[in-house]
Amino acid sequence: MLFAQHDIINVLGFVSRFYTTLGARDVEVDVDALERVLDSMREHLDAHGGAEAVSPFKKAASFVCHFVEQSPLKTRLPRASTLARAIRAATGSQPNQNAVLALRIAMESLQGATLRRSDGQELVLSCRLDLSRHSYVDIVEALSDATPAHFRYVAVLLEQMAYKTNPRCQYATYRVPDLDSPKRNLEALVDDDDLKDVWAGRARLEVQRRAVPSLAPEEVTKGLDRSRIADEIRNAPFHYRQSRTDPALVDRVAADGAVATGRVRDGVFVEESADESS
Repeated sequence: MLFAQHDIINVLGFVSRFYTTLGARDVEVDVDALERVLDSMREHLDAHGGAEAVSPFKKAASFVCHFVEQSPLKTRLPRASTLARAIRAATGSQPNQNAVLALRIAMESLQGATLRRSDGQELVLSCRLDLSRHSYVDIVEALSDATPAHFRYVAVLLEQMAYKTNPRCQYATYRVPDLDSPKRNLEALVDDDDLKDVWAGRARLEVQRRAVPSLAPEEVTKGLDRSRIADEIRNAPFHYRQSRTDPALVDRVAADGAVATGRVRDGVFVEESADESS
């Protein structure tokens, strides 16, 4: 990546080869803008721990964001080139040449990059990054307005692109609990401090929706005891659904299949008599 002044020459050489491959004869490059990319990138990475400390994905993302923001390439991609036609056919407009080149350079630079894990393990991205045409066009279009403010998003994007073709380098899969199945998964969330805020909000929603009868209204609204709420949801003898006869009512279905119809008032299910429902 760009960490020394002579690297500008390498970028200019890459740009020249790229445009020549597409059939262009001349390319206009704002070298002052390219130097600003280098300077801004160095300052940006210093603010995030230093160039030697950050991951290759963050280095590449910083380059992409600053390159697109400074836009040193002034020559459009040749309209007759296969690449320009493909992007134009999908988006209806001429591609942003700075986004195209920034992405291409980032992808090229990540192949062969070394990932250093916190446990001392080193992994090499030995396979090139590849994309489907559909994904490529969408990503180029998305990056056309990139600024350093999008740095973290672009870093995550590049990381996932790299793992697609280098699966052995990715971290172990973390299966996010299915929050729509509270009886199965709320227990896992109770023990996960990282998700406590998400859990608390969802738990209150589930308690209100399912109207667990033994919970007082203040517990429903404040979620004071997370473990108790989870136990109540798991052990509730009923489950609740929108009434099949009246959308304004709720059906309480017991384990034996018996159904009672009523309303939820202050977090408590209140069964309606036949006279009231009529």
